[in-house]
Amino acid sequence: MFVYAMRRLIAIVPVLIGISILVFMFIHLIPGDAATILLGERGTPQRLAEVREQLGLNKPWVFNPEGFAKNGVLGFFDSQYFNFVGKLLQGDFGVSLLKNIPVKTELVQRWPGTIELSIGAMILSTFLGIPIGILAAVRRNSIVDNLSMTVALIGVSMPIFWLGLLLIYLFAVELHWLPPGHRLGTDLSISFKPITNLLVLDGVLRGQLNVTLQALQHLILPSVALATIPTAIIARMTRSAMLETLNQDYVRTARAKGLSQRTVVYKHALRNALLPVATVIGLQVGALLGGAILTETVFSWEGIGLWIYEGISTRDYPIVQAGVIFVAFVFTLVNTIVDISYALLDPRIQYR
Repeated sequence: MFVYAMRRLIAIVPVLIGISILVFMFIHLIPGDAATILLGERGTPQRLAEVREQLGLNKPWVFNPEGFAKNGVLGFFDSQYFNFVGKLLQGDFGVSLLKNIPVKTELVQRWPGTIELSIGAMILSTFLGIPIGILAAVRRNSIVDNLSMTVALIGVSMPIFWLGLLLIYLFAVELHWLPPGHRLGTDLSISFKPITNLLVLDGVLRGQLNVTLQALQHLILPSVALATIPTAIIARMTRSAMLETLNQDYVRTARAKGLSQRTVVYKHALRNALLPVATVIGLQVGALLGGAILTETVFSWEGIGLWIYEGISTRDYPIVQAGVIFVAFVFTLVNTIVDISYALLDPRIQYR
């Protein structure tokens, strides 16, 4: 298993390289650049050329034939993309073109917010989706089954940004039960000094339970909005896997032995139905990180998603590239862990 795990971890590298190329090309194909946005109406041709030279935007995208004539092979790779990759291999994500601060500094500050939001949404979707799927499978074609699958279909079809706005209007504007956005209230966000920037955890570590409670209150609405689609998908997959497992011979044998319905469902059927469910849960991590862009924008949540959105809006290339590569790395890493966990869920699976 160790050799298989190492092969899967190494396979992440070409995936990240491919992602970096696609992101670089797509963002450079968008009309305009950071110099145009930075100067605005003051952008005379001469001033635009000066700013582009300062920011390195005057260099070719990928290869530099003129640099090859001057400096040989090194000059040939003196381009925007390879300069970014070279810094990335050194652990340097570059400098924000507009804010003029290291991208790594902002990444360290931002990623805990997205991880906290994704964990909250995944907990909701897993602990709701699996029981709903089990109940629908056990009571197949009943009112419970039809109702739960209808709700799941609505959940898959509902846009996150629209649901987020509805939740804000209902629970924050009308009922005043929950805050409409941000990770903390204005008073605590200024005075509280986080440790890990996972605010729910930091409140416990600092011994300030009021921070933990307020962070949880701010977490509820965006987590519910983000968890809607994964909950529906997990519920439908759990139902499908359970229906297939409940028709197996060993399940009928367990029932013939006089075992209780609870034992048959949870001890014999559910464990064997968890493999496809575990795969779906792993894939939903990517959906959560992707959906976080919309969710964080709607709820003004200080995370990677809002950060990437701001970077796209301002053509801040280093921010977009670093943010997307980080999301891709987390997504591939989680799916690798899910693949390796198959052996724990099913002893019949052996990796070589």
